[in-house]
Amino acid sequence: MASGEIVKGDLDADGRVILYIIKADATSYINYIKPIILAEELKTPYVLSIIDTKDKWFYKIHPERYVPSLKDRDAETGQDVIVFEGTACLQYLADRSDNKGEWAGRTAAEKGAVLSWTAYQTAGLGVPEQTGASPASKDNREAFLSRLHQVRDVGAGKPFPSNRYWFPGGQGDAAKFLHGKENSVKWEAEYGPIYRVWSGPNPEVVLTRPEDVQQVFKDSDRHIKAVNNNSGYLLGQLLGKCVGLVSQNEWKRVREVSEVAFVRSTVPKYLETIQKRTVRHFKTLEAGENLANGVIDPAADLKMLPFWIIADVLYGSLSEEMENTLAKLAPLREGIFRKVMQGDDLSRFNWSRFLPTNTNKSLESFKEQWNGFNKDALARAFYVGSRPPVVDLYNAVASGTISQDHLLHTLDEILFANLDVTLGAISWNLVFLAANPEHQRYILDEVREWKQNPKGGDFNDYFTDSTTYLSACISESSRLQPLAAFSVPQAIPTDRVINGYLFPAGTNFIVDAYALNQRNQFWGNDGLEYRPERHLSLSPVKSRYHLWRFGFGPRQCMGKYVADMMLRVILIYLVEGYELQLTDDQAEEWKRDPDTWINHPEMKLKCTLRQKI
Repeated sequence: MASGEIVKGDLDADGRVILYIIKADATSYINYIKPIILAEELKTPYVLSIIDTKDKWFYKIHPERYVPSLKDRDAETGQDVIVFEGTACLQYLADRSDNKGEWAGRTAAEKGAVLSWTAYQTAGLGVPEQTGASPASKDNREAFLSRLHQVRDVGAGKPFPSNRYWFPGGQGDAAKFLHGKENSVKWEAEYGPIYRVWSGPNPEVVLTRPEDVQQVFKDSDRHIKAVNNNSGYLLGQLLGKCVGLVSQNEWKRVREVSEVAFVRSTVPKYLETIQKRTVRHFKTLEAGENLANGVIDPAADLKMLPFWIIADVLYGSLSEEMENTLAKLAPLREGIFRKVMQGDDLSRFNWSRFLPTNTNKSLESFKEQWNGFNKDALARAFYVGSRPPVVDLYNAVASGTISQDHLLHTLDEILFANLDVTLGAISWNLVFLAANPEHQRYILDEVREWKQNPKGGDFNDYFTDSTTYLSACISESSRLQPLAAFSVPQAIPTDRVINGYLFPAGTNFIVDAYALNQRNQFWGNDGLEYRPERHLSLSPVKSRYHLWRFGFGPRQCMGKYVADMMLRVILIYLVEGYELQLTDDQAEEWKRDPDTWINHPEMKLKCTLRQKI
């Protein structure tokens, strides 16, 4: 019996709690949502019964035929249990399912506080934050969550530095990603080198020092990724079961199937595909307004290039009609994900799926079209007799190795979620090369030298060589313009002491990329300057926990090899064919797009045809 099933009218209890609701519209009373929230948090099996408050049978549930109300079955006596009014419903659910006292309280003092505050304002949900919840209610929520997620100082017993918790999202994705660059400096100055932020009611410990990063991430393959990235229901519907967000044995199963197309030995076979798509894309740009006039907008003009390259890798040759379908899906998916990153408070909660919002309509439309597109891609692969990675993923679903959600969410992660990531990497490289024209010449000379005297006898090896000057430029761009201010949360599998604090197993950690990549003393006094040469003398071992790019420890991004090859192909094409320069108005200030969760430049560059020598 599925939890969350929706039915209509009166029904008998069957072991699941029956939560009575009314059909929602844009103006309806939604107090009945509170028991749904708690039932979800407690993982209490429940069924939703949509009722008409004019139904006479509902008098036996509520004397005024109101919601929230619920019905349950007493397992010992077989009698129906009837509970009505929000506070009573919450207390009943806690008594029924909260065996550890995490919600109802463990001690007499905690239970007394919960009873009082629940009666006073129904667990703090009765007063919206923006209309002025009392300071006492805010303090109560924060004290409860801090008690639930205690961190102990092993020495002086000092309290752990922490941001304030704000209902319901805490700092959330908006503060970490959209405003992360500013908050990186602000939070470290205010709280020190290790501190806590809140993503919803979930604490995340921020690391800024390489020695702490190493202590946490040395066993990253055993870490538990945060459920839905601590971003809530909406993100989970897109990516909750993708290879990047599942853990342990589940991760191993999905990774084993999906990484085959992206391992180091496989990636070189995509070189010709990447080159052809790059040439095709620039021919389109040359026919457009910007490039024809000697201008390129790195983020806008190159936005779809990595998208189509990865689509070619995943699906092989698509028909024109299928490419058009995929192109139309991209903005729909982008709009949904923007809601996640902006911190849409409602979409954090599972019960938000019952609300008649435009976001939910867009989500259902995307999921239906995304599923249909991938089935069509599979059928086309069979029709043309090819075997791109999507075929192996569907075979894994058929064999029961992975689920349909694993497949769709992982393909989404690879194609849509990583679109912004790869675009950020490409576009900032263009900006740095435009600001430092001499480095374009260094790369061009290196490419010409390789073509004349290729190492190993094959120039194509240049695209996979991590010791080149081009590779150093890419690393330096990633260091100075990390793609996101903070990494995604993942939990340690065992207790450990870090920077004097004892963190229990299950504590989620994130890394401050700006603190590590820029303010870290490892990079010296010129750590804020663009100097690619620094990477030529650094081995991956030396810089391992000083540079955040593809992750740390044994578990890293499986797409890193194809991402690097893509970057190298595109940058070589640009450097060989064009000269990049900053425009006069961009020389002093480099603007970034404030609406994207990944760090993208918002600027145009001079891009003129290179004179042939």
